[in-house]
Amino acid sequence: MGNTNYLNTNHIEDERYGIINKFQYENNTILQKNLDFTNVKDQLLSFTQLLDQSKLLDHKNLFKLHKYEQDGNQISVFCDYHEYDLNQDVESRRKELNYYSETQLIQIYDQLVSVLAYLQQFQISHNDLQPKNIHYLPNGVIKLSHFWAIGVPSKFRYSAPEQQPNIFKQTAFALGMTMIHLMTLTQLHFCYGQKVHLSLIYELLNSSEYSQEFTNKIRNLVQKIQFRPDFLEIQYQHPKLIHRLVQNSPTNDTIMSLRQSPNKSPMRLVQHLPRVVLRPHSPVTFRKIQHTSGLSHSPLRISKQIQRPKSPSKDTKASQTFQSPKSPQQEHKENVLDNQFQYSSKRGSDLDKRVREALESTNKTLLKNKIV
Repeated sequence: MGNTNYLNTNHIEDERYGIINKFQYENNTILQKNLDFTNVKDQLLSFTQLLDQSKLLDHKNLFKLHKYEQDGNQISVFCDYHEYDLNQDVESRRKELNYYSETQLIQIYDQLVSVLAYLQQFQISHNDLQPKNIHYLPNGVIKLSHFWAIGVPSKFRYSAPEQQPNIFKQTAFALGMTMIHLMTLTQLHFCYGQKVHLSLIYELLNSSEYSQEFTNKIRNLVQKIQFRPDFLEIQYQHPKLIHRLVQNSPTNDTIMSLRQSPNKSPMRLVQHLPRVVLRPHSPVTFRKIQHTSGLSHSPLRISKQIQRPKSPSKDTKASQTFQSPKSPQQEHKENVLDNQFQYSSKRGSDLDKRVREALESTNKTLLKNKIV
């Protein structure tokens, strides 16, 4: 990679990296980022050491940093580049209500944990993990760039609630928020105010219809810091989730077909409510969900009734009055499944109370700050 005659060089401004040069080299798209250390000369040595370390990194989910050139206080960094990211994919899916399947989410989660654990071994943390900073290739492969070296800090981050710094556990919290973002196809700005509203985050997870095992993995990432694992702990305790839940990794054709086919909403009730519910969530949206006409109790469990499959019998009345006897094993299985739900179908349940308390607390905060 020489200094001259790059093909199709474009000088652009990228939201993630600022002003860059983008060009083609040997069928690859390369990003060139120019950095000026004239006013921060004391940081130049540590930055070049970081770049030397980054050049040695080699992981399938990490873009290659090819080289850097230094001219006095000026540094040019050259690394791989891909324009499409997870945030663009979310927005595309959102328009068609095409939710990710659990298989797709497991693949994304597995790849991110793998590369973030790899970086942790070198004491490198991705300092702004969110969908727009995660590149998404057409074959379903996730790629992270060397954001710690060339990225531009975002105005909004998925910050952890704790004040005491632990960069890897903070990034684990950001990963949890990123996964909930993908599960709901919704940016989670409404979970942030003067503090992080953990109660709203937990209610989003409680409303999920993804498997309990997968949902618990995500809940594990957004709990309090003393209970939250870092990426090496996740890999040690829970080796590759996808290998346990999916017997065979889907092929590229399978992944593309899943992306193109609309999925049933994995968040209970969302697709059955008025269009306003499908817009970016806010505490106002939650109030509209709760007070939707005809829904007198928690919206997060109504779908259990709405989504109940219809009887295949032609005689509807007969099918409603006659039920085949259940074996003790079936009754036991149904009781176990019912106990797994963290909400109840009775009005005035503990979940209703928690939802109302969370909404009242959020409303008070918003009114106090004159947001609503």
